[in-house]
Amino acid sequence: MTATCTSSQISTDDGVTHVTITVSDALTGRQREGDLIVLPWAEHVAPERRRAETTAARLIPETGIRIVGGARPDDGHQIVPDGGRCFWHPYPADEQELGVLQVMPGATAVLGHRKHRDQRIGPGVYVLRQQRRRVATSTGWVED
Repeated sequence: MTATCTSSQISTDDGVTHVTITVSDALTGRQREGDLIVLPWAEHVAPERRRAETTAARLIPETGIRIVGGARPDDGHQIVPDGGRCFWHPYPADEQELGVLQVMPGATAVLGHRKHRDQRIGPGVYVLRQQRRRVATSTGWVED
C-alpha cells in the first residue's frame, strides 16, 4: 500500500528554500475492508474500458453513496468524498465487481461500514469487488 505524499517548495528573498511535505493517511494501493476489496486500475490495463467507465461515472454527493446494502438500513458499505471530488460508476447488481471509483487529485474517498474502521482512499481509479468464499459444495459471498 502507498500513502499519498505531496511537497511544495518556496524560495525566499534571503536565498533559503523551504520545503513542506504533507503526508496523508489515504492509501493508493490494494486494500480490503471487511468483505470488499479495493483494487487500483492502472492506466495501461484495458485503457479504452477504463476511459469509458470513468467518463460514465457520476459525482458522489457530499453526503456519500451506499455501494453495498446490508440486511438492516444502517448495515452496508458507503463511500463519502473528503476534501475533493470523487466519482462512482456502478456495475449491474449481483456482480462480484461492484463498480469503479475515481478519486480526483487532491481528494480522498472514505469507504465506511459500521463494523470496520473507515478506509481512506487516495487519488486514482479503482475497481471495488466483493470477496467470494468457496467451499467444496458451494460458492457464496463473504459476509461482514
